[in-house]
Amino acid sequence: MLALFGLDSPTHDECARQAVRASLRMLAAAQNLNGYLQDHFGFSFEPRIGLHYGSVLVGQLGHPDKIDFTVIGDAVNTASRIEASNKNHGTRLLASEDLVAPILPSLEIGRSFEAQLRGRSGSVRLFEILGFLENDPVFLVQSTFEIIAPKADAFATDFYRRLFALCNFSKARDLKLSTTGALFPSALQYQFQTLVSCPQSHRRLPKQRYVLLPTRAEW
Repeated sequence: MLALFGLDSPTHDECARQAVRASLRMLAAAQNLNGYLQDHFGFSFEPRIGLHYGSVLVGQLGHPDKIDFTVIGDAVNTASRIEASNKNHGTRLLASEDLVAPILPSLEIGRSFEAQLRGRSGSVRLFEILGFLENDPVFLVQSTFEIIAPKADAFATDFYRRLFALCNFSKARDLKLSTTGALFPSALQYQFQTLVSCPQSHRRLPKQRYVLLPTRAEW
């Protein structure tokens, strides 16, 4: 499987972060799936991922009867060779120095070594990525959503129960909750007939919509 980042022209930094986030989430998803696979089928799924940064040719290629959107170039081949290197070094996620350079201080690195990639002259420095050293807000939101989404109904029930208990609504019957679209990924919007007073800070939004934000002392 090939994944391409950077079509919307992000910076090198953001492109690298997008690739690392996606890779870590794939490995986490595989780990969660492996429990089920072992219990029911007696095997596990162990993906290996290789990341590289470089220029590629992007476009519709192929015969007029079968045209595919694809990418070609040395960077594509290098990423494939890096992925294959995982098998030789017993790793799951390897990235080239070209990719990790702008975000290296924020990454948790396992091993770092020079590797000879098939079809390339000279060695390439590879880094085993284990995670982020610092909190990455986007990665945190994405990872949390993946945990919550399969149990959206149970989460919503518990969320509202805690919200009502926190605010101690005396007129809960006057509260009207509405959502626009699906529960996720759109943020919930709470539309109140009356803004009930409770020990919280309030922020008013257009069209009489309110979001309740607990103060730090109440978290």
